[in-house]
Amino acid sequence: MDTSSEEAAQVIALLQSGMRQCDVARQLNLSRFSVRRVFQRFQQTGGYVRKPGSGRKRCTSERDDRFIVTTSLRNRFTNAVELQQQLRSTRRTSVSVSTIRRRLHEKSLTAHRPAKGPKLTAQHRRDRLDFARNHCEWTLEQWRTVLFSDETRVCLFCNDRRRRVYRRQGERFTQPCFEESVEYGSGSCMFWGGISVDGKTELVCVSRTRGGRGQGSLNAGRYITETWRNMWSRMLVMSVMDSC
Repeated sequence: MDTSSEEAAQVIALLQSGMRQCDVARQLNLSRFSVRRVFQRFQQTGGYVRKPGSGRKRCTSERDDRFIVTTSLRNRFTNAVELQQQLRSTRRTSVSVSTIRRRLHEKSLTAHRPAKGPKLTAQHRRDRLDFARNHCEWTLEQWRTVLFSDETRVCLFCNDRRRRVYRRQGERFTQPCFEESVEYGSGSCMFWGGISVDGKTELVCVSRTRGGRGQGSLNAGRYITETWRNMWSRMLVMSVMDSC
């Protein structure tokens, strides 16, 4: 890594004062190679600042860089290794994975864990927007009468792949960077719970293990017996509190 202009100026000043290169490196916390390179540049050019364009030539062309960025933007879940392979097969350009990441970083594309949520259709999104608009002016007392319920699935026998998405700042919840969750076959447990303004329900575990070991999918009957009783007790408490 090249030294900064300030560090290079300090190196030259200390060397001209009579200090040895090893002492200068120790005092400025630089490598001996960096100090020697600054001194050689000063002897050859009379200056200590590296000339623009005199560094190492980029191993990718402008077209290569555009290909890397465009391919990543078309599929945000394409990782650096896959981009490296596509660049090699399409553009016949071989670079390291680190170079791929640097080209993405130059365009403010950095790897993050994707935001996750249920798979939504266009109608789902419209319904959610309508709900938000219809209830945005509700008072706290009105929200006290509402109980929100939700569930989450925990896999028992499968290994969910941890994926990364390349995105810019502020793009976390945009559609190309969002990972939608869908159901697929494997043993799992569903955990159900509810929350309200004044508290929460107990957590209910609903087993969905397959292959004869579990109780099958969560149908209406199981929903009533295993989750509704829990929710009903919470709603009774809310009703009592509302009447007081």
